[in-house]
Amino acid sequence: MAEDMSDERRKQFLWGMLGALIVSVCLWGWYALENFVGYSIDGKRLDPDESPISILFPVIGTPLAFVGYGVWAWRQAAFLKSSVVVPGRVTSIGRVEMHGMRDIGYEYDYEGETFSTKVSMADPLVERFSPGDAVQVRVDPAKPSRSEIVHQ
Repeated sequence: MAEDMSDERRKQFLWGMLGALIVSVCLWGWYALENFVGYSIDGKRLDPDESPISILFPVIGTPLAFVGYGVWAWRQAAFLKSSVVVPGRVTSIGRVEMHGMRDIGYEYDYEGETFSTKVSMADPLVERFSPGDAVQVRVDPAKPSRSEIVHQ
């Protein structure tokens, strides 16, 4: 189990860094598009009196992206390390929303108290669940209302 958690923390960190890398590439691409090619981000040619974005935008945005995603990955790793897994059950499944996301409601008991929450998930993940299904829920002991469904 500990080895499994370590793998999950490593995956969270790598996903976070991949996200930061994608943001960074987009920032630098935007800068290059406007400054070297002469097009704005919406694909229109820049007017001669319109100035392109400053180099400060990607220079400041790149470290902010890595720090932001790094903090996110660190918080996720801390949550995974301290969390406990408890049984829960699916209470509701919402309709497909924009971009293929659906809400899934679930509840679980932790230390004698029942918690009920919902989370948005991609439609293909939600299709595996039906109301009343038993699920495993990862709970933060310091703040039991913070939880997530364990994907299997």
